[in-house]
Amino acid sequence: MAAAYVQSSNTFSAANGNTWNTAFTSGITSGNLIVVAVAGQAYLTPLAFSVTDTLGTTYTAGVTMTASIGGSPFVSTIFYGVAPSGGSNTVTVNYPTTGGAATSYNRILIHEYSGVDSLDQFTSANGNGSTLNAGNMTTTQADEVVFGWMVSNAGVSSAGTGFTVRETSGSESSIDKIVTSTGTYAPVANGAGSDDWMALGAAFGLGISGGGDPDPTDTDPIVSDIGPTTSATAVNVGGDMVIDTPENHGAKRDGRMIIGTYTSSGHIFTLDGSVPSAMQFTSADEGKVFVLRNPTAGVTTVTTVDSVTDATHCVLDSGPGSNYAKTFAVLGTDDTASVAAAVSYAVSQAQELGLNAAKVMLTEGIYILNGETIKSTDTLGNAQIPLPLVSPAKQTKFALEIAGPIDASSTIHWNQTTPNLTGAVLFSTLLGLTADGTYGNPAVIGGPTRIAMDNVGLPSGWDSGDNHYSNMHIILRNFMLATPINTSYGGFDLRKVANASLDGIACLPFDSAANFGSAGPSSLTSGQVAVYMPALGNNDLCEIGSLTIYGWSYGLGVTDHVNIKSTRCIFCSSAILIAGPNSSDSFNHGWHADYISAEGCNIAIDATVFKSASDGAVNFPTTIAHMDTEVINQYHISDPYNFLTGFVWMGFINSDTKPLLNGGGNMQVRSFFQQRGHVTAPTIPATTVALTNPFWRDAAVTVTGGQVTDIAIAGTSLGIATGTVIVPSGKSIKLTYSGSGSAPAWNWVVL
Repeated sequence: MAAAYVQSSNTFSAANGNTWNTAFTSGITSGNLIVVAVAGQAYLTPLAFSVTDTLGTTYTAGVTMTASIGGSPFVSTIFYGVAPSGGSNTVTVNYPTTGGAATSYNRILIHEYSGVDSLDQFTSANGNGSTLNAGNMTTTQADEVVFGWMVSNAGVSSAGTGFTVRETSGSESSIDKIVTSTGTYAPVANGAGSDDWMALGAAFGLGISGGGDPDPTDTDPIVSDIGPTTSATAVNVGGDMVIDTPENHGAKRDGRMIIGTYTSSGHIFTLDGSVPSAMQFTSADEGKVFVLRNPTAGVTTVTTVDSVTDATHCVLDSGPGSNYAKTFAVLGTDDTASVAAAVSYAVSQAQELGLNAAKVMLTEGIYILNGETIKSTDTLGNAQIPLPLVSPAKQTKFALEIAGPIDASSTIHWNQTTPNLTGAVLFSTLLGLTADGTYGNPAVIGGPTRIAMDNVGLPSGWDSGDNHYSNMHIILRNFMLATPINTSYGGFDLRKVANASLDGIACLPFDSAANFGSAGPSSLTSGQVAVYMPALGNNDLCEIGSLTIYGWSYGLGVTDHVNIKSTRCIFCSSAILIAGPNSSDSFNHGWHADYISAEGCNIAIDATVFKSASDGAVNFPTTIAHMDTEVINQYHISDPYNFLTGFVWMGFINSDTKPLLNGGGNMQVRSFFQQRGHVTAPTIPATTVALTNPFWRDAAVTVTGGQVTDIAIAGTSLGIATGTVIVPSGKSIKLTYSGSGSAPAWNWVVL
């Protein structure tokens, strides 16, 4: 059945009120789609619409937005639902009282369509001028209804080309266009004058599961099915949480990876023939950030597109002095300011509303972060995306979630020739950064730093006697951080944030697995940490679900209270770094991991910089249920001062055949691959020569015969000369015996 318009009606009232009704003039046909466009002036926030009708239709908010219209906050929403039965129908919209004040200038426009029953795409935009454009939507079906809800302080005079005005309520109009082929469509209308406007669009098809994503190249807010709205930039409040998106602040999210060749003469990049037409160059690419990766030399160049010659050739502003054969690059608009604004605005709006939670929603696609790090007395940090400060313990903890749509912690296949850019990606492009003497080490996402707190001072109202940290629980979920390899800044620096929870996160360099392997971890000399968890005073919540890290100097920075479900650190100089923000920190609570994979690293567990010998006895409880290693070049555990106490079960593959320890004397290290039971006993060494248990499992050793005078375990005499003793994994046994031909015998059983 082709999509078709059936009927529509509307109601408008400038008076205050909370409930408004609008009836269709003719009976509704069962199974047809009802589209309801509503708008109202919100005196106080949050403002929530709800829609019902006499047929019992279930309505869903397809897209919603709030913007300043004539200096007042107006909220607009497009609802839709399928009529469960036919007959006469009156639609009721409830505008709930907000703080005792009703809404005013309420508009209700109702529409019936046949041949469609579900949301395909949605979009929204706002601005000031005489042309109202909701933004592009690319439909997925031939027969669809492209619907627009156009609000202007000057009023709407006419619909754009190809669109029809269906209803006008007050001075605002609904428009639609019945399309018969897939394509990219933008609801457009002409204002009666130049003034504030907002425009919402929705495309409806037949039998579509879920709602589609708007055109990834436009600036549309992605704010559907979240709940009612508040604020002037389409922030959404659902229950006790404020929700925002970078798109609400102008993010393009238009980064794309391409493959081709680079010619140094003229700085020309030529697309490979395999690149689809949708990924080819257009004039809109001019001025965009361009990140070029040398396929063999481990060099990243960040420049911009100077001009586009044709669909397969562009000229760069600058570039390397040598030609590159087939290589890869990423280009796109710098979204740093938009992502940072969404984080800051979501938190500030929640706090203004008396709420203690906010969420920033990332959408699948690449957000280019080419902006400099922000060094500010307001955030006391040094990050591209700084986390807002929350006063310490005397104020309620604030929960901030930054989340993408799908688990992005997938690993790069060892034979993969292109980088991973999966799901929602924050692609940071900065090169050559150094630590700031006032604000500390740079990072992509970061809280306050100890150096800034020491140098700049504490915010007004912070008690100098408190444990100093930002009282925030930061939740990072389901997105990927991509950076140049051997980056000169950290990934997530959360050391001075109270709590942290990570899941579905990957930190990957813009490179292929083949290049990681050929360069090796020894080339990673920047000393930067991909993920640094909260340090002391972090209130016992540092959780990691699924985390993947490739190609960083240090993978995961572990501090007190860290609990890991599953982490993979591959081609890192050190997979796990045990360290805190201050050399005087004394960790007592410890950390635990269910599963750690360390492959192609120099060191798996690195406590080399944790403390120094002058610190004396330190115990940092460490328990690892399964550490899976492959090709560890130096040590599985480097703990030269024996500060780590606990146990680790280890698995080995390829060149790793036994644990390689530097110190680690207080760790119980056991091998999964050693079978239990009777084993061939090692040769008994000469008298008083210690033998380290070679099986890396506890063993029962029975000593018989000879002229033995003493048995010592781990350097301590047991005061016996014969019998069965337990030699723990990694510890030594020493027999003292005398006389020619007096060597005893022994029997080994692995427990």
